[in-house]
Amino acid sequence: MMNLLYKERVIRNLTLTHDEDIVLRKSDFICPRTLSVKCDKASDLVPREMVSNLQNPKTKGLFIITVD
Repeated sequence: MMNLLYKERVIRNLTLTHDEDIVLRKSDFICPRTLSVKCDKASDLVPREMVSNLQNPKTKGLFIITVD
């Protein structure tokens, strides 16, 4: 199992209407793919092994969102 922890600000009025994509952003830009903004990490910090696994359409995983 691989883990990657992001700290971000969740905006309540986000629509997240895209069928396939979610985006966690360092900026405050919002579009239908945006899940959260002001993240403390960018995609270049995602471990390469995780990226490789996610590129395989047969990969299954669990995405957990915890709100404190």
